[in-house]
Amino acid sequence: MAHKLRASLRGGYEFVNPKVVDYKNLRRDINRGIGYKDAQMIVNTMNDRRAHYPNYSFEFNCQDDGLDSMFWADEMENTYYDEFGDVISFDETFRTNKYRMVFVPFTAIDHHKKSFTVGARLLRNESTESYSWLLKAFLKTHGKEPTLVLTYQDAAIKQAIESISVDLFTNTDFRKRFSKLVWDIDMKPDVFEVKWGLLMKEFNLEDTRWFKDMFTKRDSWIPGYFNDIAMCGLMKTTSRWVVEIKAEENEINCSCEHFKRMGVLCRHAFTVMMRCDVKEIPERYILKRWRKDVISRNYRFSSLQSDSEDCENVKLVNDSHYKFESCLDIVRDDKKKLAWFAEKQHIICKLFINE
Repeated sequence: MAHKLRASLRGGYEFVNPKVVDYKNLRRDINRGIGYKDAQMIVNTMNDRRAHYPNYSFEFNCQDDGLDSMFWADEMENTYYDEFGDVISFDETFRTNKYRMVFVPFTAIDHHKKSFTVGARLLRNESTESYSWLLKAFLKTHGKEPTLVLTYQDAAIKQAIESISVDLFTNTDFRKRFSKLVWDIDMKPDVFEVKWGLLMKEFNLEDTRWFKDMFTKRDSWIPGYFNDIAMCGLMKTTSRWVVEIKAEENEINCSCEHFKRMGVLCRHAFTVMMRCDVKEIPERYILKRWRKDVISRNYRFSSLQSDSEDCENVKLVNDSHYKFESCLDIVRDDKKKLAWFAEKQHIICKLFINE
């Protein structure tokens, strides 16, 4: 596969001198050299990144002298989680054949409605204990819990969340949701329960075990049970009709609650605003997460690298550069603050030059 990829990049097999057997021999020699040290090598690599780069997080856990689980997140992932980590999803992405470990990214939705990784994990087994360790590592890294978690119907994850929720999760709205069962049911919970009963009776499904189980878990997958949570990260609604507008207070409310769930005004609200000759969208309805400058294009992550063996010095250099870029990004559009910032930089430079 590597030989074929190289040939594609070079424009043909005639431009690749090594043969397929040479690639295989190289792989054999590398594996022979690594031996059983591969787990230690990746731990050393992650520890080195944590030592040299600001806001780089890495946690690992060992069982029976073997690597059991890992969690890591870099500074960009931490930054994006701060802004968009209200709703996250995670579940098994793929299982490695050689190491028998599961790789799973934690995913959120950014201001372009695109998926973005806010952390990743490797787990040897999918037990309640492993997920408990993972959630603790996640909270240690990010410092705050999400409002909502979407995942498959995994009993181990559910037990892990329940077992540590009292001690770790201060947000009482933290729940687990079945992403495989996000049906477009926007009726109120009491209405749903009545219609569910009628549906089961009509099709003689009262004694079907699967439907019984799903009904007992209805508060984990029916959107009506999540009306008190802002779900602009992942959800949608199809509710309609009544719009109330208060022009003097710059307030507009729609019964579909699209803004509450999605974080943007619905078409019903815009229709009424146009009829009422409202020229501008009230500032309160332009959430920070949807602004194009919420994560500046000029913001740079881990831009410096060094071969220095002095980890403390390298980390200080990276951290100083990181803070400088952050401050510059904040003041670059404010001429008064930018002038003040430039003046302070001049004073600092002059101070060091004259030493």
